[in-house]
Amino acid sequence: MIIENGAAIWVPQDWGLRRPENASEDAGAWCHSFGPPRSLIRRQLAALSIEWHNRYQPLSDLSDRQVAAVTGLDLASAAHAKQRQYCETLVWLGTPADRKAFAEEVESLDMKCVQGGRFVHVLASGGKAQAVSWLHHKIRAERPEYAAAVSIAAGDADNDAEMLEITDLALLVRSPVNALPTLKRRSGIVVSEALGPAGWAEGIRALIARAEKESDHDRLLSKRLDNHAA
Repeated sequence: MIIENGAAIWVPQDWGLRRPENASEDAGAWCHSFGPPRSLIRRQLAALSIEWHNRYQPLSDLSDRQVAAVTGLDLASAAHAKQRQYCETLVWLGTPADRKAFAEEVESLDMKCVQGGRFVHVLASGGKAQAVSWLHHKIRAERPEYAAAVSIAAGDADNDAEMLEITDLALLVRSPVNALPTLKRRSGIVVSEALGPAGWAEGIRALIARAEKESDHDRLLSKRLDNHAA
């Protein structure tokens, strides 16, 4: 499971993949992180000019009820959403122009600032594309029976774009709150008709069917352009 915008990956022990040195373990799985913990990110953000401190609010500093109001989650899920280990999630209060300038300052500290569907996320390193690529290559290298595995990514926001560019197939899920991410790739794409979770389910079914239909010698040969899931 890739977590926190690609800052880390949890892998079940029974997947049969070798645990990297220094990976943590818990409840039958190990965690590989691509950078330092969230505590370091918070210290780095504190070093930024004080002018930024009134233009964002860390999600983890909100109450469970406030997070529920912002996200639409129930209280238990809201409490869980606040528990970040490798990424600092921010509720942005400033303007889009402010956010761009803020991202430049964050990047000057050798960190990443990405805009998600609802929030701004600050990572010390990693990212969804790096995490997907790392896991896909590890599976193919260490599990020969999956050497021909096809990778599929689904996303609905700009912070998904890099990940959607590198997988064999990409699903663009329509969102009720933002436009579809813009991709450079011109093949292997499916666009959902439905919104949100319904669009994800619809599109994944279409991609699986497409992968099965277009496979040749166990590898995907994608030929069509920009397809709708329906």
